[in-house]
Amino acid sequence: MEAPAEFNRLVFERTRLTNDYCTLAAELESLLEAVRYDISKAKTINGLSLSTNILPGAIDLEPYARVHIDNSRFSLHEDGEERKEETAHRRKGPANDDEPKEEENKAEKRVKLPQGAYRPFGVLEPEAAKMARKEAAHSLKICCEMAGIRSRICTIDQRLEVLKAETPELVEQIKKLVL
Repeated sequence: MEAPAEFNRLVFERTRLTNDYCTLAAELESLLEAVRYDISKAKTINGLSLSTNILPGAIDLEPYARVHIDNSRFSLHEDGEERKEETAHRRKGPANDDEPKEEENKAEKRVKLPQGAYRPFGVLEPEAAKMARKEAAHSLKICCEMAGIRSRICTIDQRLEVLKAETPELVEQIKKLVL
């Protein structure tokens, strides 16, 4: 492929990715604002004395999710997913036991937080706290998408630098267009 055509293709791809990144950044900002609002609302509903997040060192925090990186692709693995895979492997038992038990179906349908999850508003959280938790989990997914896009932008930048180094006449053409 001719160097100017390749350069143009890469620049347009970089511009598209930058637009996607900025769109996700704006979405992340609004999500985090909603999380802060919902936490504040939950504190107001419960009362400040009943919420334990005023004591930051009182509880040891456990990870809620882990980020898996594979060839510059970022994905979110909730801590519970690893446990599900381990327990599912142990539960399989003999090959002729294909039908899952009723109890296992009920347990899988319920959304469970990891054991020892941070619950600053107690076991019976207000709806605002639940929404804040859900929005925070969604914001982690957006962060993973943003990291993947940023990684692709860096790869394109590296390729553009290689093209500039290989074809000095391309750099001169770009300088003439810019100036």
